[in-house]
Amino acid sequence: MKPLDRIIDAARKAPRHVVLPEGEDPRIVAGAVQARREGLAAITLVGNREVITQRLTALDAIPQEFRIEDPACSPLTDDFATAYLERRRSKGVDAAAARAAVLSPLTFAAMMVREGIADGTVGGAVATTADTIRAALQVIGRAPGVGLVSSFFLMMLCEPHHARK
Repeated sequence: MKPLDRIIDAARKAPRHVVLPEGEDPRIVAGAVQARREGLAAITLVGNREVITQRLTALDAIPQEFRIEDPACSPLTDDFATAYLERRRSKGVDAAAARAAVLSPLTFAAMMVREGIADGTVGGAVATTADTIRAALQVIGRAPGVGLVSSFFLMMLCEPHHARK
């Protein structure tokens, strides 16, 4: 069994709720549709509802099978802004800055995780790695006892067309 197959099998056995903050990107929508069809996760797409719905429909997906959150008009935004303000006030964040922060899809997605609405968030296809990690650190924070945070890329070179070395 290939390493990626083991990861997919584990996801199928215990599907989670994943928030995709770059929900308007066609690649992200296509991945969300595939993940949903394969039973890997419940998906929330963050972004403009109309754009996301059009992209889902173009892929013959049923938009109602996905949660779509637009920070600009979500009923969660005000509560998220209040929670973000409390978390970041000591860093000089005021109410206006807190509201502006949660309007960012990366921060909004991280707030969904922090507030227990979702199990995780995956980003970085559109946003930079630095922006993606910054939002997660500012909102979710590090696990207790963790002093160093990093990221990684997983490259699977197990297909027949990959050169053997």
